[in-house]
Amino acid sequence: MLLICEDIFDRRFKPMKHPEACHEVWGGLGIETYGDDWALVKRLDPERIWTVVDSDEDYRQWILPGIHHVNRVVYLYTRHRHYFAPIEVEVEDLSSSSDTPDLLLQAKDVDRLLRRTRRACR
Repeated sequence: MLLICEDIFDRRFKPMKHPEACHEVWGGLGIETYGDDWALVKRLDPERIWTVVDSDEDYRQWILPGIHHVNRVVYLYTRHRHYFAPIEVEVEDLSSSSDTPDLLLQAKDVDRLLRRTRRACR
């Protein structure tokens, strides 16, 4: 499992507002987990859907590739596919100060993992 920061997720996968999303959630980029938004999620390419989930153990949130149901908060739609690569994105707590991750190294790790995953799917 590759753990990456939100900044790399934003840069590499490019979350975007889907034009058919009905609600303004998650900074305008989210798709709700119910109603017309849920129907939309089920119609979309699952390799471009990510699920924001709450942690069972603490107050943190994570972004996981694909459609998940347990502890889901909202869905995100991205411009680029994840190919179901084993990636987890830790949602940043802006109130805490933490070490800045090596973004270049993380970006290279993501690209390498996506290439391997894409090849395995062929």
